[in-house]
Amino acid sequence: MSARLRMRRDLRIHEWEGTITFMNAVVRYPVELGAALRRARQLRHLTQQQLADAIGASRRWVGMLEAGRNHGAQFLMVLRAADALGLDIYLRDRDIT
Repeated sequence: MSARLRMRRDLRIHEWEGTITFMNAVVRYPVELGAALRRARQLRHLTQQQLADAIGASRRWVGMLEAGRNHGAQFLMVLRAADALGLDIYLRDRDIT
């Protein structure tokens, strides 16, 4: 059986028999970070409230983060959200190909 790669804007999800094996997203703006976190949450079949409970935030806070409107979000909470969704955050030099 072969894996299939489905493209969705700048977010790539690799699927193997319906199971997510990795997710890549280029994030340079709050709205892109929010979209990546929302997609990761949805792919894990979590509600905004479940994610909020897991990281000690309100559902409203998660919703604003996902919409890219939580510009004052504490970075620690963003890291907690990524961790709760099983995501790692990497910094990479754009000049290296």
